Amino acid sequence: MVWAAPMSAVDPAVEVLGAELALADDRAELHDEDLAARELASRDAGRWLLPAAEQYAAAQAARHTARTYRSTIRSFALFVQAELGLAPSVDALVLSTVLDYKRHLQAIDPQTGRARAKGATIAKQLSALRGFARWLALDDALAVDVDPRIQLVKTSRGDPPLPRALSPSELRRVLAMPDRSTTRGKHDQALLELLAHAGLRRAEAAALRWEHVIRVERWPDGQTRSAVAATPADQTSWAIRVEHSKRGRSRTVPLAASVVSALQDWRRTGAAHASADSAAVFIALPHPRSPHAGGGPLSPAARR
Repeated sequence: MVWAAPMSAVDPAVEVLGAELALADDRAELHDEDLAARELASRDAGRWLLPAAEQYAAAQAARHTARTYRSTIRSFALFVQAELGLAPSVDALVLSTVLDYKRHLQAIDPQTGRARAKGATIAKQLSALRGFARWLALDDALAVDVDPRIQLVKTSRGDPPLPRALSPSELRRVLAMPDRSTTRGKHDQALLELLAHAGLRRAEAAALRWEHVIRVERWPDGQTRSAVAATPADQTSWAIRVEHSKRGRSRTVPLAASVVSALQDWRRTGAAHASADSAAVFIALPHPRSPHAGGGPLSPAARR
């Protein structure tokens, strides 16, 4: 098998950037039926990542390099299986999964508030995956159709910048984005209002149930409501009881009028889409490719 980039008038680096943007918009579009078919073929042929990784590591002259490559591919295989729900086969090494893995490593760990891996570690792991992809492309026995654009997935060795808070004008623009005339827009509006004005973490919002929305007529501290509502007109008697938040603690958060309005609007619409046994506030909505799916609580991946 000859390693050669496809003939194209488009800069491959631009294609990779486009793939990253598409991934941020809709990961499901990249893990399509073609990847599912390749996964099924891999199960039949026994083309697993770990045995291939052992062969690749054994071909390295330096023992330290072999150990690094073996560890990296083992971590990638675990990510593919545990986080993406795919079989850890050599056919899972495609552009979308490598981009997913890069984003996973760069993501902020909610427990530590820091990236899961430092820039130098991410660069080393991506380098190992690029080398593994080149090796697979040249292995006639495995006959893997490797996307050459994987070679362009890189990162700087410096640590990614910490996220910054949105300015008030940026927040207003974000909250104005959902189309509240649609089901998904009402869902997104309620979620954004809750994150912005109640300060919930992503995992806390994903785990929220309707029984956690409660009334609190009187607060011990009269300043509690004013912390989330700028004026008395924005204050309500509604609150969210957040169970098992960071470090296992629970807390009660007052809700501003805009949050209550968005939640009520979403509940009236979302009830038609929720499964009978789901009491989750935010549910998985049907995907265009699977219009009859959804209705249950969000997946564990959405809570990380």
